[in-house]
This record gives sequence, C-alpha cells and structure tokens, in this order.
Amino acid sequence: MSAVTPVDEIAEDDKQLVEKVEALINAKVTLDHTEVVTKDPTVVGSLIPALLVRVNGGEGAVRVDDGTYVRTGANQGGGYFIVTMKPGQICVLLGHPSVRYFYHNNS
Repeated sequence: MSAVTPVDEIAEDDKQLVEKVEALINAKVTLDHTEVVTKDPTVVGSLIPALLVRVNGGEGAVRVDDGTYVRTGANQGGGYFIVTMKPGQICVLLGHPSVRYFYHNNS
C-alpha cells in the first residue's frame, strides 16, 4: 500500500528527505534536484518509488491505484508530502502538480 507522509519540517533539506524515504521504503534512493510541474496526465513508472509533492504548487492531484489521493493547488493550503508507492503500483499525476522525483539508487 502507498503512504502519504507530511514533511514540512524537512522539505528544504534534501539529505533529510532522502533519509526519510529510505526509512519508509527500506531501499536506497536519490532525489531529483529540480521541481517539475507535470503534464496532464503523467503516469509515474516503477523506477520512481516516491514523490515529494508541494501542496500549494500547480493545480492538480496525485493518485495511486490503491486510492491514495493528494490534491494540489493554490486553494489547497500549504505544505509538503512524500507519497511512496510499492512495486507494481500505478501512480498518475492529474492536472499539473508540482513534484520532485525520488529514484531507486542501484549503485
């Protein structure tokens, strides 16, 4: 099952974000340095085990096939969430949410 974890207190610290995701999924990851505003729709592939989602970023939503759902946009308040996905789960970014991708680190 996927999970949504609030991370406002560490959202500006890449090292702590990586450590948090590694603890959540029990695997090594790297964090993309760039926040992107996604196209509608964007399907997140299996190479991405987690996303950093900025709630007051682009208007849209993050939806995982187990029912996990995070709305984003100017009217959604503020803050940051990490959304983790289990292998085989499908995650779709609807609208234009602002996210940073975590990738599996196989080195």
